[in-house]
Amino acid sequence: MLIHQLLPLATIITPNLLEAEVLCGFKITSKADMINAAKTISGQLNGGVSVKGGHSVSDADDLLYANEQEY
Repeated sequence: MLIHQLLPLATIITPNLLEAEVLCGFKITSKADMINAAKTISGQLNGGVSVKGGHSVSDADDLLYANEQEY
């Protein structure tokens, strides 16, 4: 329900790494995975995604993906 009814109404969502894994359907273990997850999630929602990297074991980098651009 949340994924199909509420999230599409958002302009941007801010999942942490664990939440992003649930939304994209695969494990995030690298920066490339983080980018692919954000692209996948954004494509499902038609909005921006800010994946928060605080749960990463190597760094705490965040990623913003919006309008087909990554920041």
